[in-house]
Amino acid sequence: MKKVILLMGLALISFISYGQTHPSVSQTEAEKILGRPAHLSANSAETRDHIVQYRSTYTANGMEIDKDNQSNLYYMFEEYANRSDAEKSFKSLMSQNAGMQGLSALDGFGDEAIIQTDNDHFQLLMVRKSKKIIRLKVNKVTSTTSIDELKRVTKKITEEL
Repeated sequence: MKKVILLMGLALISFISYGQTHPSVSQTEAEKILGRPAHLSANSAETRDHIVQYRSTYTANGMEIDKDNQSNLYYMFEEYANRSDAEKSFKSLMSQNAGMQGLSALDGFGDEAIIQTDNDHFQLLMVRKSKKIIRLKVNKVTSTTSIDELKRVTKKITEEL
């Protein structure tokens, strides 16, 4: 009887936590990408239209005063109901950005990935792996922003998916 209760408890815990775990960007990783101390300035999670979505924003410290030079790292994780829905969403985002400056495929990241940058204002990496999509974007690129760290963190998160 104790085994049955234990198994039912474990099953309930698994059910309750389904879809609640996701890889994220740590403060240390954000600071390495931004190249300066930063803090978590926004964080949200929701499920909408059968898509689990998690977002976070890290803002470089001391940058809020000068909005023109404020540097942020935006992270978004999405988990779709199935692979097909994720593929459609990724292709839709790709078509919206088609023909824009600095857009190219990125090999070795998930099932499909892109990198886009104008080298002055933003750097974006977007990866789809199975039914999950992640996006990391730095918006305002500064002299301390590290594209290599952005790629490294994106690769690490992709491997956790």
